[in-house]
This record gives sequence, C-alpha cells and structure tokens, in this order.
Amino acid sequence: MKKRAVSPDMKEKRRTAILDKAAALIVERPLSKIAMTDVAEALNIVKGTLYLYFQTKEDLFLTVLEREFAHWFLALEGELEKVSGMSTSELAQWITTSLEGRQALLTLIPVSETILENNIPTDKIKSYKEGLLREIKRIAPALQSKVGFADERSVMEAFLFTHAAVVGLYYKAYPLAAVAKLLEDDALSGLRLNFARSLSLMLTGSFDGLLAGR
Repeated sequence: MKKRAVSPDMKEKRRTAILDKAAALIVERPLSKIAMTDVAEALNIVKGTLYLYFQTKEDLFLTVLEREFAHWFLALEGELEKVSGMSTSELAQWITTSLEGRQALLTLIPVSETILENNIPTDKIKSYKEGLLREIKRIAPALQSKVGFADERSVMEAFLFTHAAVVGLYYKAYPLAAVAKLLEDDALSGLRLNFARSLSLMLTGSFDGLLAGR
C-alpha cells in the first residue's frame, strides 16, 4: 500500500496521479464502466483516498476535462504562434485533428453538461466554466489576429459552436455498440457518419459565417 500523502507536494503528486489514471481509463473503456474503485485499484490506493480529492466520479471526470481543455488551449496557442495567418478551414481542420488525437477530451465533451454536471456542486461547475472563459479570453487576441474574428465575442461563439458540434456529431458518429453493428449493414450505410469530415465541414461553415458577420 502506498504511503498516505501528507505534504502539499505529495498531495499534488497524488492528485496528478489520480487524474492521469482516470484519463487513461477513459480512453480504455466506456465511462459507464469506470468506477472510483477501478481508479483506486489501478493506483493501489484505498477508494476512500480518492474522496479526499474528488467528491464523486463526476467531479473527478470534470477535473480531467478541465485539465484536458487547458492542454488543448495551450496546443492551439502554440499552433497559432507558428503561422502568420490561418484560414477558417485550416482552423477547423486543426481542431478536428487535435480532438481525434485527444481521446479523453473527445469522450468527455459530449457528457460534460448532460451527465457530469448533474452530480457536482454548483461552485465546482462555476469554477470549471470560469476557467473555460479565461482560456477563451486568453486565446481570443491570437484568433482575432491570425484568423480574422472581429472581436472576443466572435471567438466565444466559435468555441460554443465547436462545443455544440462535437456534442451532436459524437453521438451520430459513435453510436451505441448495438446501433453501430446495425449500421455495418450496407442497406443502412447511408446513415453512417464520418466524425472528422462532418466536424470539419460544420466548423468551416460556422467560422465563415462569423467572419462574414452573420
């Protein structure tokens, strides 16, 4: 059994380890198949230790999402620093590719408002949303300069459109196993949806509309 974390540094390392393991499990299996017990066992700690850091499974997952978003915004910032300009289609493609490469983030976005926020204290939800707002405001000047969005509000709408598109397309592109099996039938192939292509198209159209002031 691992020693109990006592110092602030040890506690922070333990918290990071919990988040790392939860993110890894999210990539490996459906969220409904992950319990706090699974996270504890994977870390070789007692389940009670997890509750010293996170009140519920949803609290843990929302914190993972918060961290994944922070990393994603840093990656976007880094990408914007490398270019003199970026078209709406290039931005849409970058977002699509980056999300496909961040499975934990892609898995958590669709359930953030329908499942995770249902079992979390409102002060934690407020903190999470305030963090997102800060990230958007921080990246807004670069997106205005490099892509051409008119103002901070346009950048905010671009993020909200992106979030909504991911939520809607995710469930269409990655349906439940039984439905996915049905859609393998050639007769139903017309109902299959390619996530990357669809998201890129939707975002390009949305971003073009924002730039045109529609």
